[in-house]
Amino acid sequence: IPGLLSSNEIDLLSDEWLMYSIETIDDSWIIKRKYNGLDGQEYIEHHEVDFYWNKVLSIVQINGYPKYPILSKLVKNIFIISHGNADVERGFSANANVLTEDRTLLSEKSINGL
Repeated sequence: IPGLLSSNEIDLLSDEWLMYSIETIDDSWIIKRKYNGLDGQEYIEHHEVDFYWNKVLSIVQINGYPKYPILSKLVKNIFIISHGNADVERGFSANANVLTEDRTLLSEKSINGL
C-alpha cells in the first residue's frame, strides 16, 4: 500500500516484527475448540484470523501504550483489502440482466438512467 508507512516506520516495523516473532501466544487465541468427530478423530476448530490479530494488537507495554503500533497499522490496512471478487461479479450479473432479449430496444441513455 503506497505511502502507508514512512521510511522510519518501516525500520520500526522490522523491530516490532522481531518482538512479535518471540512473543508467547496463548493457544486460546488460535484454537477455538477441539472435538472428536463421529469417526473418532480429534478435530481442531480455529478462530478467525481477525480474532487472532485483535488479541495480538491489544498487547500493551508496561506504560500502557500498544506494543505493536506500526504492525497494527499494517495489519489493519491489510484487512481492508478485498478477499475476493464476489461483489464485483454480482455487479456484472446485475448489469447483464439489464439488457436481455426483451429489453433490446432500450437506448444507452435509458440504460444509463437505470
